[in-house]
Amino acid sequence: MLLIREDAKAIGVNQHHAYTRQRFTIAHELGHYLSGHEDFSVRGKQEKIRVDGQFNWADPEQRQEQEANEFAAELLMPEKLIRQDVAAAGPIDASALAKRYEVSEQALWIQLVDLKIAVEYARR
Repeated sequence: MLLIREDAKAIGVNQHHAYTRQRFTIAHELGHYLSGHEDFSVRGKQEKIRVDGQFNWADPEQRQEQEANEFAAELLMPEKLIRQDVAAAGPIDASALAKRYEVSEQALWIQLVDLKIAVEYARR
């Protein structure tokens, strides 16, 4: 959670979450702040826009969440470094890469898929 009040700024993390989750949360909240995203929680309950039961990119909150996730992923797992590591390692060792970047294996795989590295690797 990102809290901004006048001149004070703070990012709160759940101490009970895994270290990797805490790191991603901090990077995600930095993404919101640096992107100048609007805080939807202060306006009361906002109706989400859904199409066929799925969130729609027309929903500004959903779009901002995705942007903050992309920022966090690139900050913690830069594309250039990930590509170098995968090229040098041979078979993708998700556990080792996740430890190297101090992220969860789930976050690592999402980044590999988003960057199409997993697909490129599978085609070899």
